[in-house]
Amino acid sequence: MSTLAIIGGALSAYAWSARNAVQKGLSGLYQTAPYQIAPRHKVSLVTIAYNEENYIGNLLASARNQTAPFSEMVVADCSDNSLTSDIARSYGARVVQTPRGNLSLSRNNAARACQGEVLVFCDADIILAWDFVERSVKALEQGFLAAHPRKGYYDSQKWNLLSYISTGILKGNNNISGCFAIWSKVFWGMRGFNEGCIQPPYCFDDMEFSKRFVRTYGTSAARLLPPIATMSARRLMKQGYTYKNWATPIRAVTRSKSQELPEW
Repeated sequence: MSTLAIIGGALSAYAWSARNAVQKGLSGLYQTAPYQIAPRHKVSLVTIAYNEENYIGNLLASARNQTAPFSEMVVADCSDNSLTSDIARSYGARVVQTPRGNLSLSRNNAARACQGEVLVFCDADIILAWDFVERSVKALEQGFLAAHPRKGYYDSQKWNLLSYISTGILKGNNNISGCFAIWSKVFWGMRGFNEGCIQPPYCFDDMEFSKRFVRTYGTSAARLLPPIATMSARRLMKQGYTYKNWATPIRAVTRSKSQELPEW
């Protein structure tokens, strides 16, 4: 068998697996959770939203369709209008109004309003599989300090395939950005997100938190889960990242000393 045939077969297999991964991630939206289990911990969903009326409903619908239910859903809203807040409240979420421009402050404000032993941070354009909470909590109960799903993108076959191949090869166990579950005491033990981390392009607050988590606890403290969540690739498509800088776009940013992050 030729080398090209082997490569083609491998890519086809990855493409099929990547497609199935997205279907799994979307299951929380399109498939009713097949069973229910009694929650062993209070789990809080935290998300921030800026004019996310086209996405927030899907996240919250999937969050309500879990085998192990969230105890609460909290949305930090910094929108220009009330549409996002109105949709969030219609799904039973609590809304915390927060100023625009500091993502870390917004996430922390929402987290401060939570009562959960476990905090789940998700971007507003993410959709959770129906067993997301169950699997995440199980990983934490096994001794991990945080857990995050393998990334997938439901609206771009190209980015979804690149992501699936990348995390399949590199594992990405040290990248808990975008969507992750963490013990509340661990999160606040790290003082939460760095509120000196102003919005992109100068800082990606969840990536900064991820790097700080690894420096504090090491790569083995987080559990990489199967693709039990999927997200939109809208930012990647809009900003036109190439494969070279897609995985770590923060590398392309050069900061002067005056822009360095304060100690946190």
